[in-house]
Amino acid sequence: MTEDQLNDLMAEQAPPDMAAPPRLSGAPVHFVGQPPTLNATIEFVNDSSDKNRVRYLELADFEIATPAQVRVMGRLQAKECRSLNAAVNIQAATPAGEYAGVVRCGEEQQAAVLHVLERFDLEVLPQELELHASGGDKVTATVVAVNRGNVDFIVPKVTKIHLEEDDWVGRSAVAALKNARPAGFDDFMNKLTGEVFARQVSAATVNVRTGNYRIAAGQTGTLELEIQLPPLGQHSSFHGPMKLNRLEIPVAVDTWVS
Repeated sequence: MTEDQLNDLMAEQAPPDMAAPPRLSGAPVHFVGQPPTLNATIEFVNDSSDKNRVRYLELADFEIATPAQVRVMGRLQAKECRSLNAAVNIQAATPAGEYAGVVRCGEEQQAAVLHVLERFDLEVLPQELELHASGGDKVTATVVAVNRGNVDFIVPKVTKIHLEEDDWVGRSAVAALKNARPAGFDDFMNKLTGEVFARQVSAATVNVRTGNYRIAAGQTGTLELEIQLPPLGQHSSFHGPMKLNRLEIPVAVDTWVS
């Protein structure tokens, strides 16, 4: 057993009045972070001639739900004044803002503020879309969006999928080599340039239908997607992201001969 572990054991087994507990320095405490976890550094003063440890603080008088205790990590040397790390867990959907209250350490208390930052966290199922269709087709898909953050998510009514052909560089080079004359470098480069431009794909247009275009924190929405594909090459595959505000959903499209 190490010296620190032995000291901790002795401190736990010591009578309550053996040493005065550490006290708060008097400086306001600021917990900052994205829910569910907010962090703070809190200054303590150990007036005792022995090592001392702060294990928990109490939270009170906040206008949002908070746990009864806050875990504090660290130990104070005799007559030491220093800051220790502390963390508090709140509900994930707690709105962004500042919430005032107090922290208590034994019989004393001091002002505290929870600075809750915005947290964007939208989960979409399925996490990616796989479409099997021909170029120019109109296809439909359904996704379920769960807002696990603490800010409302605004669903766009129209968005785009910027597609590109899989391995379009290699396919362009192969096609150019087939069509170019032997040892004709200039001809090959001209053919390659033409193939590259020919394989560029227009964006697909997506119309989004839902009962509520604002998904509140902690809520779920069902999105019906109507996807208009652009002209696409046959016997090929394409991929690209569909953007829903800050979220991107991977989309893969396989084509075949109608």
